[in-house]
This record gives sequence, structure tokens and C-alpha cells, in this order.
Amino acid sequence: MLKNEDMDLELKNLKERYRLELEGLSDRAMAAQSRLSSPTNAGSPVSSHDAFNMAATCGNLLVLAGKIEQTENCIRWMSGR
Repeated sequence: MLKNEDMDLELKNLKERYRLELEGLSDRAMAAQSRLSSPTNAGSPVSSHDAFNMAATCGNLLVLAGKIEQTENCIRWMSGR
């Protein structure tokens, strides 16, 4: 049987995973932007690999956001709020 404490821990873990994914996305975006503005970069600084990885991370964020919302709703329901 699920307890509020279990749900609170799950919510905490989901939010931490979301934070880490968001941080990774930010790092990738900053690295790609840095390559674009670097005058010493030989060849094309634009990579479909970068865009693909960022899109995949956005997909992960979407799934995690849904899980966070569902978990918060379950906690409210279990608490009678």
C-alpha cells in the first residue's frame, strides 16, 4: 500500500531527475551557442547531433513533467486536499 511518505519521496526524486535533465539541456545549448560564436571553429559549428540530443532531452522533460503532475495530484488526493 502506498503511503504519503512514499509519494513524497517519489516526487522529490522526479523533481531531481527533471532538474538534472534541464541542467543537461542548458549545458548542451550553451555549448552549441559557444561553437556558433567561436571565430576559431573550423568547419560547420552546427550539428544535427546536438539538435537531436536536445530534442530527446526535451522529450524526457515532457515525460517527467507529466509524472510530476500526476504524483502531485495523487498526493493531493491521498491527503484529501
